[in-house]
Amino acid sequence: MKVALLNAFPNLPHSAEREFIERCVTVLGALGHEAHRVVTSDDIMACNPDLVIVTHEFVAKTTDHFTAGLLWSPTQFYRDDDERLKSIRSWDLVVPINAATRRFATNLHFPLRHRSAVSDVDFFPSAPLTELPPADAKRLSLAYVGAHWDGQRHGAVLQELARRVDLHVYGPAEAWGFLPAQYRGPIAFDGHSLVQTLNRHGLVLALHKPEHVEEATPSMRIFEACAARCAVITEPMAPLQALFGDALQYVDTAVAPSRVARDVARIVDRLSADPAQFEQTVARTHEVFRTRVCLERLLEALLADVAQHQHAAQVAQSKRASDPAVDIIIRCGSRPLAMLQRAVNSLAAQSHRNIGLILVRFGPITGFDAWLPSLRASGRFGSVRVVEVVADGLRSTAWWAGLRAVEAEFFGMLDDDDEVFRDHVADLLELLMRDAGCDLAYAGGIQQEEDGVFLNDHGRFKGALNTEIRERRALKFMDDFNLDRMLRFDNYILSHAWLARRTVLSGEVLDDPGLEVGEDVYFYLLLASRHRFRFSGRATAVWNWRSNARDNSMLAVSQQRWARCAGDLGLRLAHLPFPGEFEGRDVIGRGRIDRKPFQPWRPPQTAVEAPALGVGGWLKPLLRVASGRRAFLRASDAPPCDPGDIAYSIDFTKPALPAFVLASRGLSTWEPWGRWTDGPQLTLEFVTALPPRFRLFLIGHAIAGLHDKPIAVVVGGFEAELRLSARSRARRYCLTVRNDGQASSLVLRLPETPSPAAGFRRSADTRRLGLALVRMDVVET
Repeated sequence: MKVALLNAFPNLPHSAEREFIERCVTVLGALGHEAHRVVTSDDIMACNPDLVIVTHEFVAKTTDHFTAGLLWSPTQFYRDDDERLKSIRSWDLVVPINAATRRFATNLHFPLRHRSAVSDVDFFPSAPLTELPPADAKRLSLAYVGAHWDGQRHGAVLQELARRVDLHVYGPAEAWGFLPAQYRGPIAFDGHSLVQTLNRHGLVLALHKPEHVEEATPSMRIFEACAARCAVITEPMAPLQALFGDALQYVDTAVAPSRVARDVARIVDRLSADPAQFEQTVARTHEVFRTRVCLERLLEALLADVAQHQHAAQVAQSKRASDPAVDIIIRCGSRPLAMLQRAVNSLAAQSHRNIGLILVRFGPITGFDAWLPSLRASGRFGSVRVVEVVADGLRSTAWWAGLRAVEAEFFGMLDDDDEVFRDHVADLLELLMRDAGCDLAYAGGIQQEEDGVFLNDHGRFKGALNTEIRERRALKFMDDFNLDRMLRFDNYILSHAWLARRTVLSGEVLDDPGLEVGEDVYFYLLLASRHRFRFSGRATAVWNWRSNARDNSMLAVSQQRWARCAGDLGLRLAHLPFPGEFEGRDVIGRGRIDRKPFQPWRPPQTAVEAPALGVGGWLKPLLRVASGRRAFLRASDAPPCDPGDIAYSIDFTKPALPAFVLASRGLSTWEPWGRWTDGPQLTLEFVTALPPRFRLFLIGHAIAGLHDKPIAVVVGGFEAELRLSARSRARRYCLTVRNDGQASSLVLRLPETPSPAAGFRRSADTRRLGLALVRMDVVET
């Protein structure tokens, strides 16, 4: 099997993922498989593997290759992070570390893919077997390895241990300044140096974060120590106790650091004093490791499980009782033949075979007439029909001409510049056939840049190596159906990501609305007023975007023309009934809950801005257009800078703070709009030092009592003043900051304000509210 292993953090010289991938490449080669290191979607497509293994939940599936994701971190790290949950859902197979994580993944995929998308294999972050001899029982010392990217974890315990035992610590120099006498330097992440180093000591201390202990998710240090034939001291976790029994040495780290250090020291002294007991302990541990959880055994089990899932999918498709016909409409006439051929080729590669093409041509295409006979002669498609329409400048003309030509039981769209994965049609068709009450099934979408722009502004691409990562693809849409979002013209369904039953094409539906743009949103709303939609839970549509081109309608159409189309759309749907006994006039542009007046809108001004707004985010004029910008900013409004310069970005409208925020003090609980500060000081501690020079962008406003009052911004020895308005909601503020001392904390000191309860007898809110925070960006200069 050809396997691609994706490094989620390519610019970090030291990471658990990098070390693990090196080990997997060696082990898979020894097992007779072909293994490749990859970083980008282009790497994957060039490799063309049978399996892609993803080692972090930041990374989504973005190619048409079977993708298995290893879910071995505590669910607390990602269960409230919408971005990571969407990435996990995009994988073909979730491979959990234990039963609790498996239950989480199963619940996440319920009800569509919970039985097919979660593995029964427990996969640990393990290490390969080695030929190393057992450690010398007469020369034992205690080793601890850590990068401490999240702060001096267990620092007090280690300092106490340094006074009691022969302790040796390894990792990046900046992580171990507090133990200079015990520091032995970094260890190369090459797949073997770490295990060899541990073997020289014989005793390994493997301590975890509280979240790991609470959710019984052991780190790879346990298994590295087993591979090194060492005795292991760690916290008691159910999976480890079930595997190793009392062969591991357990300590309770929930007690005081001095108590932890004392317990560890007792174990070290006991094993050092009795070489026979040490050798017996290591032999028992290594036997379990060799037979059950070494990387060789785990990878063999994973590959077998992947092959079984792939085979089961093929069998299920071959046993399908019927092979219904599907018509795919392709509008063409404004782009080169090569783009159209690429789209058609993605349909020719579909696992579902009974497909007919409806080519709606609204303009001349060089080479089209010569290509058409060979397309028909190929025999791949049940029918190839060409519908000629007048080029009247209305996008709906070709769309509705295609609808009127549909003859098959099911139908869908494909833009002439886009593509779909090989199982796109089969997957949506299966959903429609399984759920008789569903009339339109749709998939999520992958954005692909085609004009040399790279989608590499995610924090995982940053790091000390400073290598340019040329990633052109990103998971863009992975959204369950939400009628209220669609009613507000917040479109999350790509125009080529769906299949529908022909029965939806009633007389009213087949009436062309005559829209220059926004025809897809109109079509969805028209059907949603009377039919049920369902999301497949997968992303199988590729949206090819050209940031520097002008053939994209959302960039080439003026504000006035957008407004006219929006007005026509709203007027046309005003009298339709929507679920919940609502009339269109009451909910179009508002949703069924939010009855507030429309917010001012402006169309996208740049090629970079348009895709960020979403497929239909540009359709915000609703029923009228107001000039100028909206009165307040949202968390989705990025600062006016190069996205690559953003070192940290905190969206306070999300329930959980990002993983790079080590600790926060002075923040109130999450609310849908963001968070209040609570008390006279807000402190944010980051996992690494803030940049030496940066601009602090802040979207928010002050409570009335702090209007235009000085707020101290403190970073290390630097201090400056910031004033926020209480009269303008969610404005952006900017401050230039120096960080000469490489501080990793940012502090906001606020004047005292009374709690709401102090001013209103009926209020039970005793918080000391100060600033309403929507978004914060640290932009390196």
